[in-house]
Amino acid sequence: MSVAGHEKSALSIRLSYALKASDFIAMMSSPFYNGKGRLKGKIYKVLFISFFLLGAFLFWQDIRAYQNPEQGKPDYWFVVWLAGVVGGTVSRYFVMPIYYRWYFKSGKWDKPSEVAIDETGIDIKVEFAQSIFQWENVIMAERTKKHFFIWISGVQSVIIPFWIFDKQEEIEILWQDIAAICGDERIMT
Repeated sequence: MSVAGHEKSALSIRLSYALKASDFIAMMSSPFYNGKGRLKGKIYKVLFISFFLLGAFLFWQDIRAYQNPEQGKPDYWFVVWLAGVVGGTVSRYFVMPIYYRWYFKSGKWDKPSEVAIDETGIDIKVEFAQSIFQWENVIMAERTKKHFFIWISGVQSVIIPFWIFDKQEEIEILWQDIAAICGDERIMT
């Protein structure tokens, strides 16, 4: 099967596309990136609960110090804790997406990538670099509503957006090939 910008044989597929800011934002929103079903997700939950309890304790200490002037003035650690939580949340969900949109508008990423996928692995070529990943080094292959993410590490993935395909059947064929190579233990849908 041959499609404009895409070539597929029985053993390989070649794709040529330039990613958009929305593709990176989608990667940051994916379940695997956010730790679903992984140690990273469990660590995030433990940290969240720990920070919540720490904040409650600091708030209680500040209230006690305010009510009992002989103990001294309140330290306002709760305010520092709250600023960190709010700052981290704002950075993760608002600043990073704005940064990605700005970065892509700067024209630094408007060059297409050449992605070749075959039975041995994934070969990515861009204007200034080339990366080759073998399938045994892939941590997880994830399918979302609009993308395939082939995770090389907990924060790095090969992003294959569905908008580059002309037909839904091409997406299904590629996913079947990826799923067959990765096996059930490294597939997330």
